[in-house]
Amino acid sequence: MSFDEEYWKDTLLCDYENIIAKAESITIEELNNNKKYSQRVLSTYLNDFDLREILLKRLLKNEDKLKEFLLIEEFTNGTLQNIVGKIMELYLPESQLHELTKKGNKKSKEYTKYDKFAGIIRLYQKDPDLLIKIQLLEKINRKSQPTFIINIENIDKLKKRLDSTENIEKDLKFFDDKVSDNKKSKYIGWFDIEDDVYIYFIREYKRSMALTLEAPRFDTVCEWIIFRIPIESNQVRVSYESNIDIKRFIPTMISGWQKGSVSSEEEVVKEFEALNTRENVKKFFETILTDKSFPLVEIRFEPAPFKEAPVLALSDKKNKSIKSTIKWFKENNKDLFKDITTIAECKVYFNKHRLKIKFKQIDDGIAIHYLDSNIQIDLRKEFEKSMLEKFNLRIIPGI
Repeated sequence: MSFDEEYWKDTLLCDYENIIAKAESITIEELNNNKKYSQRVLSTYLNDFDLREILLKRLLKNEDKLKEFLLIEEFTNGTLQNIVGKIMELYLPESQLHELTKKGNKKSKEYTKYDKFAGIIRLYQKDPDLLIKIQLLEKINRKSQPTFIINIENIDKLKKRLDSTENIEKDLKFFDDKVSDNKKSKYIGWFDIEDDVYIYFIREYKRSMALTLEAPRFDTVCEWIIFRIPIESNQVRVSYESNIDIKRFIPTMISGWQKGSVSSEEEVVKEFEALNTRENVKKFFETILTDKSFPLVEIRFEPAPFKEAPVLALSDKKNKSIKSTIKWFKENNKDLFKDITTIAECKVYFNKHRLKIKFKQIDDGIAIHYLDSNIQIDLRKEFEKSMLEKFNLRIIPGI
């Protein structure tokens, strides 16, 4: 595999210059003293089972291999073990997973059983794009995903369009020219992960006027935008760290993707909402007050369901059900759930996470949103599926 400078510098956004400088000055003593460079990691990278000391000397003699190795290490630092483990199990064969499992962890079902550094090396060797998948999942898992309405007529046609880098770059240039903030955008690509389509863009964080004639500069602090289109194809979920008007960026980029779309500079995408019946919401609360696997640990009423009390908030900080408190109110002739439209928000304890849910009254229905930032994609999907199957409630990420 050839050493690809653009891949590391402009796609994975590594601290490229510093890593290269480190590779050019590092000594055998420094390599030997770094405990992260284990025999497993070195043999995985060099595809050679030899003594650690011999592998270190071999690595030091190959300048490009050393640079690449240190860049992989840089990428590994700070990555979430659960995301790396998930990508490993999705794309690596069982035999390699066995080799990458830490001693004494063969029977564990947790992603922490894998050697993360060696796992990332093996993923990179299989397909460098797998590291991009790790990167975009890392970013998404640290941000909320507001949801917007789209209507994809044919997902396969969408994928073919996304393969046309030239067309996407034209759309990006159109957007950059319209915004006129002296920044340039870049299309990283689209990626298929468990049937969801992820579309990944980055933008320059800032751009000096002195650099206007130079090539775009993307670095470790650049802005980013990631679309996630679930298999239903009627919505787009967007995670981003950027100052752009996301409601205008989306339609600029999806013009021509969706059925009935009309390209327009003034087009603004609408937020996706799913209305639930009040009966189902009431049933939800009745159930979780007795369900030990899904306890209600906090609730807020606005206004409180009795006179001269604008707000009522009940909470258990130890993630225990507040059903006994609710019961006390009922025994004292205070039915807190008589009018569920007064419920503003609540928190449930789901799969070791305290999840915040907000309720919004719209006409005769109730829209339900939950706070999804810092929650991994798998848990988001599991929570949404559980709410739908167990309570017939459709919930939307993002508060």
